Amino acid sequence: MAGIAAVVCLLAVVLAALMTDLRDRALPEALGARASITVMYPTGSNDDAQLRAELAEASARFGLGLVRALPEVEAGSGAVYALLERADSSTEPVPRFGTLPDARLYGSARLDASPTAGEYLVTGQSPDRVGFTAWAESSGIDIEWKQDSPLEMARLLVSQPSFLAALFAVLGLVTVALIGWLTVRSRGRALSVFAGIQPGRSALSDLRTFSGVFLGTSGVLVAATMVAVGVARGWVFAPRFGLVVGIGIALSWIVAVLIGAVLLRASVPTAASLVSRVPPMRSLGRAGAIARLVLLAMVLISISPAWATQARAGESARQLSQWQSLGDRVELVVTGVTEVQWQELSPRLGNLLRTADERGVAALSTVWDRSRLDEYGITPETPPSIMFATPTWFPDARLPDGERVQPSPSVAARYQQELEIWAVDAQTAATLSANLIFIVPPLDADVLGVGLGNATLEARPGVHIAVFDSFAPFKSDILASLATTGNIVLSDLATAQALIQEFGLTGEVRARYIAENGLMHAQFAAGFAALTAASLAALILGLLLASSIGARIHAEVNARIDHPLRVAGVSPLRVVAARVRRESVQGVVVIAVVGTLVVLTAQPGAWLVVLVGAAALALSPLTHLIAGQRTFIILRRRLI
Repeated sequence: MAGIAAVVCLLAVVLAALMTDLRDRALPEALGARASITVMYPTGSNDDAQLRAELAEASARFGLGLVRALPEVEAGSGAVYALLERADSSTEPVPRFGTLPDARLYGSARLDASPTAGEYLVTGQSPDRVGFTAWAESSGIDIEWKQDSPLEMARLLVSQPSFLAALFAVLGLVTVALIGWLTVRSRGRALSVFAGIQPGRSALSDLRTFSGVFLGTSGVLVAATMVAVGVARGWVFAPRFGLVVGIGIALSWIVAVLIGAVLLRASVPTAASLVSRVPPMRSLGRAGAIARLVLLAMVLISISPAWATQARAGESARQLSQWQSLGDRVELVVTGVTEVQWQELSPRLGNLLRTADERGVAALSTVWDRSRLDEYGITPETPPSIMFATPTWFPDARLPDGERVQPSPSVAARYQQELEIWAVDAQTAATLSANLIFIVPPLDADVLGVGLGNATLEARPGVHIAVFDSFAPFKSDILASLATTGNIVLSDLATAQALIQEFGLTGEVRARYIAENGLMHAQFAAGFAALTAASLAALILGLLLASSIGARIHAEVNARIDHPLRVAGVSPLRVVAARVRRESVQGVVVIAVVGTLVVLTAQPGAWLVVLVGAAALALSPLTHLIAGQRTFIILRRRLI
């Protein structure tokens, strides 16, 4: 029983590590974050310095202790944090629990090149949520507040099929272990009843013994894992990690005891069963078979959602790679200019962009999404979006692979109309229009693009790409307008600041990162890939152990029958053939039912359900042979 408790504790530790990792990604434990808010400003609010100062003042007034979460754009992974209320440039280390490297905490100066809109962590001890919400509403700011709570974390995890799969593995293993324990003790309970002892006292004694061994072993292991976490990752994580593991083990024990109480109630020996010499473990044997079938069904049911989650996690990982390629790029922001000032500023800004293009440090991306295509009257058979870009927009200035196709007449006509506005002259517009060719990347290419005029940077599946070699065909005022909407970006912050100074635009134009918010979200989404992989591993481990325990129960219960057959020379496979045949038939029925449901509901991975089911069926004779051989050897040594 101590070994089973150790395995259950191991699975609980895996789940606790996943939960702690996910929580630390969302709300870093080392910062004391207990909530997060997403701040969204109205269109046109682009004076980040003023917006940030107002937000910092509100954070101090309402005790929020706001900390901005940002990706580490230079390293390409990890995160940095900036305390909104601290202006100095000192830094502090921030340990992380998961696979991400340790972060650092900066002052608000780190936010000079970052958009004010985005996600913030609430680290204050007593934040005034009501007051801050009222201030935001009066200022025209939209906020989304996410409070840390067990229910919120449970909602997040339960929405992940991979986590449910691992949870099923833990509960199934605990249930099968308890049934095995009760089966071994069934003879003793029957003799106690035969001797006149109340069945309830005997059952209570068995449950008390099970609980003592299970909880005692688990308690020691929880303490050991807390020490290991404290030494390896930092003592700030040990209390929460231990709490999560303890709750998981306690819930597993409660479920097991409740199931055990029901089984004991249903398997109390009666006078008739004692007289007819019905084996006292027969009813528990049936319960064990049902538990294994239910566990197999839950495993198979979890496969399809877990497969879909893994596919999405893989997609998130690919998108993270794309976001990382844009992580250090910056856009140019113009704040607080009048129409007259803009007329004077735009030629100089256009010259800056032409120079940047000639030096290979500028990139263009503008997307016509489906709504804009409809607005332009382009026919519905066109792709979901069309992107116009320079080669420098793509990682390493390499165009995506894909098929080359001609545009439809409606697209070509609208394209020429736009070029007559954008291009420096009519001849240039006609030449570009006549040479229009689309690149059509594969659907899983995850091409990122910026919407025309809305500065929305996101993945564009199914996009068709038209490539401009340079900025030369475009008017300066068009280039300046595209730059202010995020459709033209520069390679990095230092280059952008040097160009701004070179063209005398300091104070009128500033640079800020374009991909910080998207990169943070992509990092969090990619973390679910690890969750899925670890949960599936826990599920497989739970299924293997449950099958092994079930086979061991069968071998020990039938030892007095199997041993003479083995001594008489009957082959081990023939001895266990009946129970293997019975389990195989039951397993085939479960596989057929689950597989049919997967096909009828059009879920992915039906073939994987059949494959895993076949592996589970193949596992049955192997576990029974190993358990039977072990019991036979023990009997030969007269240890049973």
